[in-house]
Amino acid sequence: MMSLVRQARRVCPSIRNTRCVSTSANVNSALTIKTRASLFSVSNNIHARAIGSIANNQISLKKGEARSLTPAYSTKTSVREELDHVAAESLFQDVWEKTRKRVGADDMLFPKEIMWLGGAPGSGKSTHTKFIMKERGITAPPIVVSDLLKSPQALAKKATGELVGDREVVEALFEKILDPKYQDGVVIDGFPRTSAQADMVHDLHKELMKQHQANPTRFPYPIFRIAVVYIDEQASIHRQLQRGQENKKHNIALKAADAKEEDAEELEERPTDYDPQLAAKRYAAFRKETFAALESLGKHFIYNFVSSMGSKAETQANIRKEMEYQSSTELRESTFKMIHKLPCAHELTFRARQTLVSSLDSAQVRDPALFEQVAAQLSTHVYPLIESNFMHGRVYLDVNVFDPEVFTAQGQQIAMDVLADRGFRCWARGSELEVRWPAPQLRRGAE
Repeated sequence: MMSLVRQARRVCPSIRNTRCVSTSANVNSALTIKTRASLFSVSNNIHARAIGSIANNQISLKKGEARSLTPAYSTKTSVREELDHVAAESLFQDVWEKTRKRVGADDMLFPKEIMWLGGAPGSGKSTHTKFIMKERGITAPPIVVSDLLKSPQALAKKATGELVGDREVVEALFEKILDPKYQDGVVIDGFPRTSAQADMVHDLHKELMKQHQANPTRFPYPIFRIAVVYIDEQASIHRQLQRGQENKKHNIALKAADAKEEDAEELEERPTDYDPQLAAKRYAAFRKETFAALESLGKHFIYNFVSSMGSKAETQANIRKEMEYQSSTELRESTFKMIHKLPCAHELTFRARQTLVSSLDSAQVRDPALFEQVAAQLSTHVYPLIESNFMHGRVYLDVNVFDPEVFTAQGQQIAMDVLADRGFRCWARGSELEVRWPAPQLRRGAE
C-alpha cells in the first residue's frame, strides 16, 4: 500500500459535511518509509492491523486531561478572505450580466442538476466520469473544463501545472452550459479549481434560486452536487508519470502504423506527465486550491468524497454506494439543510487518521532517536503483556515500568500514537495506561 506524504496528509481547516467512502486499506496506508521502518519491530510482534475506532479515541496526557484526535480549527474569516469573496462576487456578476445580455433573461436556462466533479491528478476522474453519469442517470456528455481552455495563454499555464484565470474559465463555462442538451443534467469536470470559483458556484446557485422563485414554471429548482475523486500525493505522481509513458507508447505505435484504426486517436501528452517536479507541483496546486475550494462547498451542497486509491472496480463500488444512497434514499431538501453540517462517521475516521499520521511522522522527523527508543520500549514492555492477555481485549500498564528518560510527556504521546496506528485504543490516566483491542470471538463446540 502506498503511503501518504506529508502534504497530502495536512488536515484541512474545516470539517466537511460529506458522506465519505474509503476502504480500510486506504485508511491504513499512511506512514512514510522512515516511520514505518521505526515501527517494523513493533508490528512484527502482533498482527493487530485494524484501525479501530480512532475517531472516538480520547487520549490523555495527564489524569482528567483528554485530547481528541480531531484537530481544532478557527471559523474566523480574515480580511483578505472577505476581499477575495467580494472580488469573486463582482467577477461573477460581470459574467452573469454579460451572459444575460447575450442570450436574454428568459433564455438563461441552466441545467436543473449540475454535478461539479473534481479530482486529484491521476485519480482517474475522467475514467470514472461515465460511471458516475450512469449512476446519476445523466445522459448528456460531460463538460470538461480543460477542453474549453484552448487559448495560447491558457495552454501555457496548463503546461507548467498552473491554473487558468477565473474570468476566462467562467466565461467559457457559461457559454457552454447553456446548450439545451444539458437541460436535464450535466457533469462538469474540473470546476471549481479555486476558492474564487467556489464562491462563484455558490453565487450561481443563488441566482438560479432567484430565477426559480420568480418563475418556477420556466426555471426548475437548481440541484447542485459536489463529487471529489481523491488519491494521495505519492500515488498521484506515480500515476501521472505512468500515464505519460503509456500515452507516449500509444502515440508512437499510432505513428509507426501504416494506417490508423478507425476508432484510434492520439492521446494527450502533458509536460507534467514526464517531470516528477511538475507532477508534484500539479498535485500541490490541486491540494491547496481545488480540494479546498470543493471542500468549502460542502457547507451548502451535498458533497461526495470518493477514495480512488484502490483498483478501478473498488473505486466504482465506492461510487455506486454513494450514488445509490442519493438516488434511492435521498433526503428532502428541507430535511437535508437541517442536518448536512453534521460530519459523518467515515469522514471523522478519515480526518482522525490524517491527524494521527501527521503526528507520527512529525515526531519521527523531529527526534528519530526518541521515536526508535519508544518503539523499543513498546516491544519490550507492552507487547508481551498484550500477547499474554490477547483473549481479554485489554491490559492495564503502570507507566513507571518504562525508562523515565524515554517515557517523557513527548515519549508517552508517541507511544500512544504508535499504539493507535497499530489498531489499539488507549488511554492514559495518571500513572496507568489502558490499552484495548477487539477480543477474538471463539465459537464453542456446542453452539
